[in-house]
Amino acid sequence: MDTSQPGTAPPPDAPPPWRVVPEPGTRLEQLADELDAARAAVDAAKKHEKSLADSIKAIVIPQAPQGTTAIVLAGSAYRPEWYCHWVESWRLDSKALKRDNLVTWVKYAVKGGTWKLERARR
Repeated sequence: MDTSQPGTAPPPDAPPPWRVVPEPGTRLEQLADELDAARAAVDAAKKHEKSLADSIKAIVIPQAPQGTTAIVLAGSAYRPEWYCHWVESWRLDSKALKRDNLVTWVKYAVKGGTWKLERARR
């Protein structure tokens, strides 16, 4: 595997993954040892943050007058203000476009890729 160009995708007929065994006491070993715990802590924190935000929204949104698009949760000397607002979003139903108009989908489809570090599946 050519590691000189990070981010390049291996060809479809690529050889099996290159296996790296960290040498004891190296920086790579230390980073690998810490990564799993760090990811678990981040995942737990994200879930907790989402739960807190969802709970706050469940309380303040029903209290807002009809037509309100923004709410400020007042802060205090020890807590910042929080701004809750309606965000309109659009998304393209890629699956339906591909099914109903493949030519348009192919015309605008953009292939990409990136290196991703994740726990190996056993």
